[in-house]
Amino acid sequence: MTPEEFNQNLLQKTEQFKGYVAGNWPKAMGGIAIRFINGNFRAQGWQGNTFQPWAPLKKPRVGGSILRLTGHLNDSIFFNVQPGRVVVRTYTPYAKAHNEGYNGPANVKAHTRTINTTKGVKTIAVKAFTKQMRLPKRQFMPMDVNDSPVLYEALKKETIRGLKRIFEELKTNEL
Repeated sequence: MTPEEFNQNLLQKTEQFKGYVAGNWPKAMGGIAIRFINGNFRAQGWQGNTFQPWAPLKKPRVGGSILRLTGHLNDSIFFNVQPGRVVVRTYTPYAKAHNEGYNGPANVKAHTRTINTTKGVKTIAVKAFTKQMRLPKRQFMPMDVNDSPVLYEALKKETIRGLKRIFEELKTNEL
């Protein structure tokens, strides 16, 4: 390979690399992060340095998962892609409390409650009140890429695989 061909090939690979970092890489990283989070929901625990199972429910459900009554929390997790960056998010307001744990007051809005009685259906007005909430930490989503070596290794492996696809033609024996 002549120096001119090498230079042209290197410029082409540089453009491929820029495209990979701006578009394909964040999409791949977001997909890996979502699969990791879904795996935590399936395993019902956090895959950090060691596997940490979630605290059991006080009233276990028959055939149910710990954080999956409706599946809304798990289904709400998505990622946004920006050039060279991916952000994993959820739009549920209670996700942070489950992921990090919460011990403090919770405000309950005024509402009506429907009760079935022997005389029929009865509606009762409930006033707004504050109650003490204690949620144990049931981490399913990383707060930082270094939270889990399992996730970090998966991201690293896919990044190396993507870079090898781009630069596989530029080998030292062609110089």
